[in-house]
Amino acid sequence: MSTVHPAPRALAVSALLTALALGLVSPAFAQSNTVTPSQSAAPAAKTTHRARGGIDQRIADLHKRLQITSAQDAQWNQVADIMRQNAAAVEAAVKDRAANAKTMNAMDNLQSYEKIAQAHEQGLEKLIPAFQTLYDSMSDAQKKNADAVFRVGAERRAARAPKKAG
Repeated sequence: MSTVHPAPRALAVSALLTALALGLVSPAFAQSNTVTPSQSAAPAAKTTHRARGGIDQRIADLHKRLQITSAQDAQWNQVADIMRQNAAAVEAAVKDRAANAKTMNAMDNLQSYEKIAQAHEQGLEKLIPAFQTLYDSMSDAQKKNADAVFRVGAERRAARAPKKAG
């Protein structure tokens, strides 16, 4: 049995919330029972237009919002590929959890959440360096815009967070 220490777990949860807020992963996509061809080598794996379109739509939206130039397409394509891989990994963990939900005991349940959090954490470990390369290629105006795009997610989460009683 693996254990996750509180600090990395908190980081993974925070990363999940950030990814959800930015549209990098959506709860609907993570809970779908579909797998895209790039997500599995299994010949029986099928994809629905909705699931594939979901991640591709989010990628297209982020491309537009970040104002990616044609000169940045190579860096952007790396980011987009990692986003697709990350979505596939999370989807696989969620799908595994759903497949076993009826037979899980309390520990199995917690460990399945741990696997989902680990998939998010590992995804960010791949995404951050690729995004750094893209970010470094951006003009100052693009960086300012990217900062604002990413800040919006944090502001939305802060606005929805329960207020602590003082």
